Amino acid sequence: MIEGARIYHAAHNNDPIGHIYDILEYNHAFEAVAKWVDENSSDDHEILLVSTSDHECGGLALSWQCPEDQTGDYAWCPDVMFNA
Repeated sequence: MIEGARIYHAAHNNDPIGHIYDILEYNHAFEAVAKWVDENSSDDHEILLVSTSDHECGGLALSWQCPEDQTGDYAWCPDVMFNA
């Protein structure tokens, strides 16, 4: 089993760079395991490869980072993603 656990922390911290980095690293690990599965599976010995993801919990799709002392209408604010 391989878990990309840092994506969870990056999402909670609204850290798009950490989020993307862990996605890319997980993808590299998955590709390596998929290659191993292809090379080691046979008709007599099947290997199942399952990949799943955690939930997105930091509003990454919306890029909303409102200061704690500020309130107002909820709006899409892509500046955080553009800066990443």
